[in-house]
Amino acid sequence: MPVARCRKSAPDRLDAECILFGGNRAGIVHDCHGGWGAINGSRRIEEVTLRLFLESGFANLRTLYTDSGGKSLGLHDLSPVPVRDLHARLVDNKLSFSSPHGYLVAGLPLNFFPHWYERAHDGSLIVIAGRNLPGMVADDPTYLNRAILLGQAVGAAVPLSVVRPRRNAPCPCMMRRGRKFKHCCSGREGRTVSASDGGGCDPPAVMGPCCPCRWRPLRV
Repeated sequence: MPVARCRKSAPDRLDAECILFGGNRAGIVHDCHGGWGAINGSRRIEEVTLRLFLESGFANLRTLYTDSGGKSLGLHDLSPVPVRDLHARLVDNKLSFSSPHGYLVAGLPLNFFPHWYERAHDGSLIVIAGRNLPGMVADDPTYLNRAILLGQAVGAAVPLSVVRPRRNAPCPCMMRRGRKFKHCCSGREGRTVSASDGGGCDPPAVMGPCCPCRWRPLRV
């Protein structure tokens, strides 16, 4: 089944892949590069980016997998982030996560198709962040599986607000570069997305119910 996805490098060394989880839940997968350092003057060197996500209320996906008794993880049904003031905001194709302590991620550029943009207007975004996720997770979830089992992947559903571009501004989607918003994605919010419209599915072997294969954890 078609999957809405993208990959784009950001100045803060985060890659973002846009996916429709379960065919109708807009989501992104962050690939965190670098980000090692000490927090609050500690001598301990750790993965700062994932630590900040965890402190913002994201769940460790290995813990969820263990608590489920080894069953397939329902990434499209991740619990909302418990921090009330954590919020995602999409302006054109730039995504930011803000909290009372500042920006968790600021101005992350995304590439997405119109059907992903439609579902983004539902007001919630599935966010997965992990380390060492080369390639496209929607095509090959091997590295995501490994990151989950190593405890190097976190996730949550985050409240999302989408700022509509001006009618005559270029549309932010990647389908029709340079086309005006009013002639492209304007008015598509809330439409029903079907598989024939490119609604997509969950990454193979990660989301069992949508795909012919179920997630079988790798031995590490």
